[in-house]
Amino acid sequence: MATFPTRDFGAVIQALFDEDPDLRAEVESGVRRMKFAQRLYKLRQDWGVSQAEFAQRLGLSRSRVWRIEQNDIDALTLDVIEQIALKTGLEFHWEVRDPAAAIAEKTQEPKRTKKAA
Repeated sequence: MATFPTRDFGAVIQALFDEDPDLRAEVESGVRRMKFAQRLYKLRQDWGVSQAEFAQRLGLSRSRVWRIEQNDIDALTLDVIEQIALKTGLEFHWEVRDPAAAIAEKTQEPKRTKKAA
């Protein structure tokens, strides 16, 4: 592993991502799962129900709901996500694309636009 002559956390993370593109993909995947778990927890709180009642409404076990809320990646399968979408009305959008294209897109500098005078 490389050493970094900076204390800038963002620069260190970027250097690690540049060194290992798979690490970037893994981190981004984890962030998406975490956001999903947070959204599901918020939905349950908004509904004002316990994990057991929420699980029953979703057609899942209470332990599965608990595991999802704890960001247990094994608890969240495509079938479970589809079932949650059907039972809650949440919409999920899937995108399949070439990983190299996704990495290239993320590393491009944003286009600058001129402000109207």
